[in-house]
Amino acid sequence: MYFYATIGIVTAGPSLSIYIANVDNNGDCLVDLIDFGNFASSYMSDDGCSDYDCSGQVTLIDFGNFASHYLHDCDSD
Repeated sequence: MYFYATIGIVTAGPSLSIYIANVDNNGDCLVDLIDFGNFASSYMSDDGCSDYDCSGQVTLIDFGNFASHYLHDCDSD
């Protein structure tokens, strides 16, 4: 998948895909069981959206990062 980005009057692209790792991967402002299910399905894969430490694979370290935010909402620090 390729995308183009327009910055001011400069258009840059095509580019490789960009993955944004976020423990609230369904965007409902709460890290809950649904997010855990999504994370669990990518465990031991190369899914960039759940690879929080950018190691190239979703591992126990990423699970620790996920777990430290479990039940946080948008108002949590």
